[in-house]
Amino acid sequence: MDSKPFHFAVYTAVCATAFIALTHLGLALQDELSAAVVWLGVPKLVLLTDAATIHTLWVGTLSVHAAVGAVAPILGYTLLTTNISSASRIAPGGAVVALEIKWSEYLKNSLALLAGSIAGLLSAPSALGLVAAAGATAYVLLRTLGVFKSGFELIERPERFDASARQYLADAIAKVDFDVSRESASAELKALNHVLEELIPRAPSGHVERVTLRLGDPFRPTQFLGVAKRGVETLRSEAEKLGYRLYAVRAPLIARLPRGKRGYFSVERVEQAERSTSSAPAIGADLAIEPAAVKRLQTILEESISYGPSQWVDDITRMPMLIQRHVATVIYEAIPNQRPHDLAYGLDVLGQLIDSVQDIHRTNNPFGLDEFDWVYDIPLFVSNQIGCVEHSRMLYARELADFLRARLAKWLSEPELDQMSAAYIRLLAQLLRSFLPSDASGAEYIALVIREIPAFVGTRRVEALALIQRALILVLVDKKLASIGHSKDRRMIVRTISEVLRYSPSFEKSLSAQAETLISALAVPLFLAEGDDAYKAHVSDVLGGLFEDRYSELPFSDLLETIPRISEINERWKWSWWELDQKERGQAHFMSMDLWLTRAAAVALARESWRLKHMDDREIPNEQTLGALLRAVGSEDGWVDLLPDLTAQSVKAMVHPLQELLERRQAIVRNQVAMAPLSPEKLGEFVSQQMNDVKRTLVHHNEWLRDAGVIDVDDRLDETHQAGVNRLLPREWFVSDEALDIPIVVTGTHVGQALVDFEIKRVLETLKAVRKPVAETSSATDMRIWEHVHGAIDRGVRRLLIIGAGISEYDSYAEYARARDHAKDVGAEIRFESVRQTSELGKGVLVLDVANGFRIVRKQPVLVEMPLYREVLPLTLGGAVSDLIEISSEMQQNWTREMTEADAKEALARYANSVLSRTVWSFLIQSADPNATAFFSISEAESDAEAGEIDSAG
Repeated sequence: MDSKPFHFAVYTAVCATAFIALTHLGLALQDELSAAVVWLGVPKLVLLTDAATIHTLWVGTLSVHAAVGAVAPILGYTLLTTNISSASRIAPGGAVVALEIKWSEYLKNSLALLAGSIAGLLSAPSALGLVAAAGATAYVLLRTLGVFKSGFELIERPERFDASARQYLADAIAKVDFDVSRESASAELKALNHVLEELIPRAPSGHVERVTLRLGDPFRPTQFLGVAKRGVETLRSEAEKLGYRLYAVRAPLIARLPRGKRGYFSVERVEQAERSTSSAPAIGADLAIEPAAVKRLQTILEESISYGPSQWVDDITRMPMLIQRHVATVIYEAIPNQRPHDLAYGLDVLGQLIDSVQDIHRTNNPFGLDEFDWVYDIPLFVSNQIGCVEHSRMLYARELADFLRARLAKWLSEPELDQMSAAYIRLLAQLLRSFLPSDASGAEYIALVIREIPAFVGTRRVEALALIQRALILVLVDKKLASIGHSKDRRMIVRTISEVLRYSPSFEKSLSAQAETLISALAVPLFLAEGDDAYKAHVSDVLGGLFEDRYSELPFSDLLETIPRISEINERWKWSWWELDQKERGQAHFMSMDLWLTRAAAVALARESWRLKHMDDREIPNEQTLGALLRAVGSEDGWVDLLPDLTAQSVKAMVHPLQELLERRQAIVRNQVAMAPLSPEKLGEFVSQQMNDVKRTLVHHNEWLRDAGVIDVDDRLDETHQAGVNRLLPREWFVSDEALDIPIVVTGTHVGQALVDFEIKRVLETLKAVRKPVAETSSATDMRIWEHVHGAIDRGVRRLLIIGAGISEYDSYAEYARARDHAKDVGAEIRFESVRQTSELGKGVLVLDVANGFRIVRKQPVLVEMPLYREVLPLTLGGAVSDLIEISSEMQQNWTREMTEADAKEALARYANSVLSRTVWSFLIQSADPNATAFFSISEAESDAEAGEIDSAG
């Protein structure tokens, strides 16, 4: 609520009370006044004791007061505003005049005194009240003369008007409330949380993945108004359709949701959520949340929550409207009208306004790119306009550069690099590139601007200096400097890069940042030189200027440490984004800046490549670093020819030392692996993943057969088939990452389907041995096979298994689909399994009534070896056992007993560095009713002949 009307009412009441008190005091002293008049002996003063005379004089005083205090200032204000509006550029002319002549204060005093005088007259006119009214009128007369005097001085002295205009803008900004009010936050948050709590449950304590869904209008700062219940219901149901279960994490949610604000929700895969209980352990960590699903949920969430501008948002948006209307207009019109002084004046005022906002926030840089986008948009507009200037372009560019540099001088003293500072640095870099080659001293001025910036930068601002160095590198490789005539300018830019490294505190203390700058400054011209020979001169300039100047100050080890961080450097310096800009749009291409950065690092190392031959085992880099260097140096695409001859020879000479170092390092790692203990976590993770695969296949297969009543469990059975999958796995898979140069992510193998296929094959072999083929056919589509299938379904067989030997369901897909639909119509189940054709099985199709054709007896496998890690599946679920065991000397002797000496030696070396992975289970297939089985043999010769006839006909 605006307090000005309230203050005016109080002030008026005080004036009225004072006048009423004075006039009543005059009435109380009326007798004394009459005696004083008689004593003075002045006859005309007797009129002051006459009530009618006092009333008449008081009314006249009021008339003069009203005329002078209202009509004259209004006319004068109109006159002053008319004369000064043409000169008003950065602020409304009338508003500036009102501020200068203190119009609001004058009007307040005049009206309050007038109202008080009227109140005194209406109360009880007296001589003392008349004197007070006359005094108020005299004050208004004198104050009016002062108003006119200030107004005419404002016209005669433009510098005073400019100061008043600036003060007006500062006052306007001071009235903006930059602090977000939280008065209604609790109620709004309660409303949002009520709907979420009603429709989306809280996350259980089991494993959930927390993802970020943006909340709020993505285009402007907004305030939460309400939430559509139907929209949240849609959000939940859509999550279920996508295979997820959504949970609300309401603690971080807030009521006021400006652009890009984040809210956190927990999301689970449905397979994982079905097993999550309040006491469940963390499961399903390998089930990642798909970004496309999150994006879909985000869209629904934005549509379900409504927003509107708050008073704070209105205040924030009103300020840039004021600035755009006046200050920005002066700036925007300066360049088209060729008025550089107006540009300097407008930017100076803009800087003052920015300072005003900073004073309110009491911080160096409170600006975000959302609420205060005008702070960036106005200089950006000027920068874009400068490119269209035909005359005096450098004059305008330098004015803008000075403005940007002055802002950075204040902002870069903060400990963190904020968005606006980074945006101003990028804008300054874009502007500096426009200096080329419009001015003979363009490169000198660029160097001058850049040299001053590091002096403003604190010791923790490496990010800002990296942006500055990136800008200089892009200036260096600008096409305008690609000709031979600009070699002096290129050398000056290279020298400036070196000076920033040398004299800025941040870079001086960060050797890694210096190394990043060196390899970036060489990688970019190398990349360009591959497609344009003109950039070979840039490569020579960097090698001759920057490397010769800086390399001796960088330890060899710091340059080596940059190799594993190449991708990180590329991301931080945004070189891949720059590479995309160099490519033609709409064409696919490989991103190569990681490779060029590695090559640049190899060139830097080549300066002291002799160190590679004298490294002891502790100094040798890891395999990943050596491998990356070898790939870069040993590449045969001819990139080394882009370097000067001596440098190219040094780079090529690194290949042999690097290969020797790699062999030494690999031997060290092998020894570390042999000595390192196995990691229980990796062992357990591998076996668990392998068992999970078994559960997804074998358990499903076992459940289907158990429901048909053909599964028996008997641990007393002696005659069973114990089968499984055994594999030798490298020991390095299971040691701790500390013993390895390149960490290995252990994943279980897909063995579950192999177990099912083997069991199905044993069923086929067992039943085929007791049942002769009922017919020989030439194709899996033979109607005799499928008539038998349909007949079995019609006879009431409720579970039918079709096993194809060398035949898949797709070889007879249409017939199988019709049989499947037939079974579904009568409530039966049909299943098609394929096994590999062998000489014993032949090629054919087995149709089997599951409930009557066979039985499977399961028994727990007998394993005598002590495992490193083991998981056992219950017999009711298949009885499989998955484990990892170390290969004992007895096992090695048994396995190599029949080998030759050479083969045994090679095998023993492999066994010493391996771990045995086993997945086994024990079962027995028993034939039940042979009449429930029908095997149709398929003649391959006839089938091939038929195929040949089709081909020839085709």
